[in-house]
Amino acid sequence: MADGISSPGPSTAAAGPGAGLPTPGPRLLELPPARLVGLRGTALRQAIAASEGRVLAAEVVAVAPPLVDGVTNGELAAAFGADLLLVNVYDVLAPRIAGLPGWDEPGAGAPAWAAPAPPPAASPAAPPGALPAPGASAGATGSAAVPPGSAGSGEAPAGSVAPPAPRASHPGPLAALARLTGRVVGINLEPSERVPSGRRATPENALRAVEQGAQWILLTGNPHTGVTAEGIQRAAEAIRRVLAPDRLLLAAGRMHGAGAWYGEEPFLDETAVRALVTAGVDVVALPAPATVPGVTVEQARRWVEAVHAAGALAMSTIGTSQEGADEGTLRQIALMSKACGFDLHHLGDAGYHGVALPENILAYGIAIRGRRHTYRRMALSAWRE
Repeated sequence: MADGISSPGPSTAAAGPGAGLPTPGPRLLELPPARLVGLRGTALRQAIAASEGRVLAAEVVAVAPPLVDGVTNGELAAAFGADLLLVNVYDVLAPRIAGLPGWDEPGAGAPAWAAPAPPPAASPAAPPGALPAPGASAGATGSAAVPPGSAGSGEAPAGSVAPPAPRASHPGPLAALARLTGRVVGINLEPSERVPSGRRATPENALRAVEQGAQWILLTGNPHTGVTAEGIQRAAEAIRRVLAPDRLLLAAGRMHGAGAWYGEEPFLDETAVRALVTAGVDVVALPAPATVPGVTVEQARRWVEAVHAAGALAMSTIGTSQEGADEGTLRQIALMSKACGFDLHHLGDAGYHGVALPENILAYGIAIRGRRHTYRRMALSAWRE
């Protein structure tokens, strides 16, 4: 029998074995956009678990220029079937998302994972008509004073020196992206001193992210950041102390070595995986089979079993630029990950740069849930409730 649409809410069986036991709640893969943007914490975790390995997360680089003009990379990923969006290189102290109205600014040329160059300590007086220096609108703390691009919004004429409207008058950038896409939106934070302070995995930054609209946070490391399993665990413990499970879905783990692994075996052991769950992590992120050297289906399956036994969900990840490979490769990884028992699947942000190839998001989604569920996710209107 084909897998149909489940009941939208919990109920109890009327008779027979197991009578009185609650049936599973709503499955995330069926929820309309209006429901997705409201999911938080435990409810989000339960909706993912009920979907039985058919939830797809797509990562986008906050500062990368949109692949297609006129839409953010997050909107593009959502259009091709992503259920969750994960915004990488997002700085909670100077938030911006390229292409997002009110929260955009000219693109940067540095690699996505690189720390931005500090502004010069002093500069000579600018000649008449010169453009302001990058970051000139930032306040003393490094936070942007106003959402970039708001000058011509009608609140004040372009070029006006009137003070901007308070930040509270605008939705947070992550909430704004969720509203545009109708998807669950989160960010990466990294337990590393090699990244700017607004991207570090601290309780303060996690709280700021939630205030700005984050529904989930992933603690992991970009290339060359030197993030370790121990550092991720400590960060998870600290963040969980200030954000309870009903407020935030907390994910953590490693997609690749991040400069802290050079061929040691195993990449992670089951003890480290269980320690993350003990630290309060809801979802453990692990390399998908064939994405990191030595990660076989058998190894990945052992990780997933350890995660499930500890009481958490497991997320397969592709953080090795293979999200930019051919569609056949993505289908293979998808089916191997599904066979390992992963509860949700992640595609990285390195298609060409900034988002996975849209065709690969679609191919992966079809491989793990078929055309019916994939096309429904793509087609559901934001007006549905």
